[in-house]
Amino acid sequence: SGFSSCSAIRDISENDHFLGQTGARTLFVIDCTKGKDIGKHSYFKKENEVLLLPATHVKVTSHEQESNNLHVIHLQEIESSHVLLESVSSEKEIQNLKKMSIRKTKLRTLIISATILERYRNIKLKECILRCKPESEAYLNGKRLTKSDVEVVVQELIKEKKCRSLFLRESHVTSEGALIISEA
Repeated sequence: SGFSSCSAIRDISENDHFLGQTGARTLFVIDCTKGKDIGKHSYFKKENEVLLLPATHVKVTSHEQESNNLHVIHLQEIESSHVLLESVSSEKEIQNLKKMSIRKTKLRTLIISATILERYRNIKLKECILRCKPESEAYLNGKRLTKSDVEVVVQELIKEKKCRSLFLRESHVTSEGALIISEA
């Protein structure tokens, strides 16, 4: 399996070019939340193309047979335990997350000492390192890695477990941390 190209507009999918007018035909109508709008990047702008990621799981919610020998199957995306490709956040999603983060920070009244915060971060990092299998990918997104955390990541994941890829989105790795990783 791989990517599946779809259209956000049903009329596009029912076009003669894609579906035709004769014979037994099946149209899948998919209600999905993690499809990626690639309309701005597609050569076919009018098709409103959406990509479904690998390992997208769906369930049948209904089906109908129209008079012109067209079978329409309605599907609903469901959560999958398998992630073959990390979802990429849109600019709008990133802005919403930043707004939520600011609100949570303003509401927080407890003061957490730096040592407790550091211990918490290291525990979470150690859990991620333990879950990572040798020669696989390591997902450390949003972990806010300090220089010492990056040194642990390099030693444990790159040198010892020989991980092929590190996913560090929103990990706030400094230029010094990036240099440590690049020299590993």
